[in-house]
Amino acid sequence: MTSLPAPPTVLASSSSHLLIASGSSLQLYHPSSSSPTSTSTPFKSLITHAALSPSSTHAVAAYEDKSLCTFSLSEGTPRLLHTRQTVKRVSALSFADDKSIIVSDKVGDVFLYPLEPRVSDEAAKDRARGFALIADPTLNPDADLLAGHVSVVTSHLLAPGGKRLITADRDEHIRISRYPRADVIEKYLFGTDGFVSAVHIPVSKPELLLSAGGERWLRIWDWAKGDVAGRVDIMEAILPHRRVRSAMRRLKRAPKRARVEEGTSAGETAESSFYEAPEGWLLPSGQGVCVKKIDSVQVGDQMVVLFFSEGAAALHAFNLSETPGKVETLPLPHPLLDFAPIPSSPGRLLVSLDTAWGVLKQNPGPGTDGRIKDVSLSAEQTDELHKVLSVVEVSSDGKLSLIQSDIAPALQSALSSPGTLVAPSVLSNLALYPSLSLLPRWPGMEEDDDLAGPPGTAGAGPNSDAPASSASEAGEPGAGRTYTPEELEGMNVKQLGRLRAQGVDVDALLREKRKAKKAKKGGSKLATVQMATQEDDEEEVLHGDA
Repeated sequence: MTSLPAPPTVLASSSSHLLIASGSSLQLYHPSSSSPTSTSTPFKSLITHAALSPSSTHAVAAYEDKSLCTFSLSEGTPRLLHTRQTVKRVSALSFADDKSIIVSDKVGDVFLYPLEPRVSDEAAKDRARGFALIADPTLNPDADLLAGHVSVVTSHLLAPGGKRLITADRDEHIRISRYPRADVIEKYLFGTDGFVSAVHIPVSKPELLLSAGGERWLRIWDWAKGDVAGRVDIMEAILPHRRVRSAMRRLKRAPKRARVEEGTSAGETAESSFYEAPEGWLLPSGQGVCVKKIDSVQVGDQMVVLFFSEGAAALHAFNLSETPGKVETLPLPHPLLDFAPIPSSPGRLLVSLDTAWGVLKQNPGPGTDGRIKDVSLSAEQTDELHKVLSVVEVSSDGKLSLIQSDIAPALQSALSSPGTLVAPSVLSNLALYPSLSLLPRWPGMEEDDDLAGPPGTAGAGPNSDAPASSASEAGEPGAGRTYTPEELEGMNVKQLGRLRAQGVDVDALLREKRKAKKAKKGGSKLATVQMATQEDDEEEVLHGDA
């Protein structure tokens, strides 16, 4: 059977090194070396996030199975130091200046993990059980809780100087907090008209924050003042290049239909109209746009902003000095997974591609999973499936072009080492685009409404361009908001635990709710099993296909 390289899901770079996460392995590239070094780990769980420390002495990787692994790079190759387990799947990952690890998760919590594990395996035996950690994230013995949102935290970053933590979430919020006292919220940036999935501060313009997600605008903020400095229309550039979309959900009250009409293939059904679901089925709101990453590179004396949408086969750029910037687009042969600047090569990027799309998997039709079964690969197809990396050159005006380079073939060769190759069936099962179903709203879905958070919370209204304001002015959850007893009584243990983490005095009510919950369980093993099952169900709803 043909074996193929796992797709490079994450690319991260510093001034001296380039890190490539592929399957369960890490590749480390230094421009002075002839070939990259690798952990060469057989595939067990997909690396979903990875980061390099500012000094390039350490790396951290988060896996789909909730493992959090730290690596030493001091010997020129990734060497595993420690493995820990996160409470929930990771949604964003970065290093602080002191090499502590900032981890955001898909429940809405942001933690600070020390580089060295805090407790030994023996001491961890008495740790709180999983559902208790979810209800009260302050019980996590491995990390300190920095911040808690009432929806999925999609992205975070430390502002230059390391004194402000900026977090973004699914509910259109961009929050600016003090660091490491992130329970002290300084302001929110309001005005977005959809979920925020990517934020970035250009190195040469530290006063600016760029944000984008599921709306048509990439917004430019003067984040310290809380003002909108500009916006760039990105929707028309993205739409023609969408390739991957969310799986459909069956409407709850819709009659059952045949999986696929007789004589029509799943591929024909899926591609006949990219973002229109057939009768009885539902796609999430929006147009399948989800900006996954924003970055910037200095080209000469110009700052060029780069971004892409998850599941789209294109990379986009614009010159930051021009307002509004003209968006340049580079079409790609396959959906883009990630990109990163190449060290010591100004204006050049490494991009990773999902070459298996369209060959081993496709957009699922109603009642199908999108996997293409019983594929017989030709030599030409097999060769194309190995071309998972390419090099892009960026000009000062934002124009992009694919170029020939010795770097991509050398890195691709390292990704094809025998110990890291996977079977085509494994490739077709990888969930490489989880945000397309996780972040947009599913209209009318009850479980989606339940994710909105405590009663009475509200974000900016639709199409709002209101300036940033304090939490108390906008009615946001946290220490600056006053809650009525009725509102607090209506919250569950999980919501109260997050409010406590934000500085709201709910200790007495939280104790009462926990006692009532414990009494209701009555020590019954059956109740414990039911609670664990409920947690699993909530995880499945929250993550979708993640």
